[in-house]
Amino acid sequence: MKPRYAEAILDGTKTVELRRTRPSLPDGSLVLLYSSTPTRAVVGWAQLMRVQEGSPEDIWQAIGDAAAIDQTTFDAYFHGAEAAYALELDEVVEATQPVPLSVIRSIGVQPPQSWRYLPRDVSHQIQATALG
Repeated sequence: MKPRYAEAILDGTKTVELRRTRPSLPDGSLVLLYSSTPTRAVVGWAQLMRVQEGSPEDIWQAIGDAAAIDQTTFDAYFHGAEAAYALELDEVVEATQPVPLSVIRSIGVQPPQSWRYLPRDVSHQIQATALG
């Protein structure tokens, strides 16, 4: 995700992540927060509380300011989409030390443009590195 959104999740001003496609994650899943360029590191993680699904209009009304974006940006992101997904995040933990892309790659993970599902042992290894 863009650094400004990762920072907003870490500081608590963003409690919902928006997506155009629904991730195949059960409630309670661990979500690693990878901050893209220029940060290029895992900066923390959160617990997925639940995924709300609806039309973009319904999701905008339901989440309000929880996504830390304005309606113009929201509308542009969901332009042409029939469905919108709001991932409610909780129990956010900021990494003691961000895990840089080079370390993530050495573990065998290439961060994706959107989502990447990781085996539990890999996500635990990244968390352990982030905690020092």
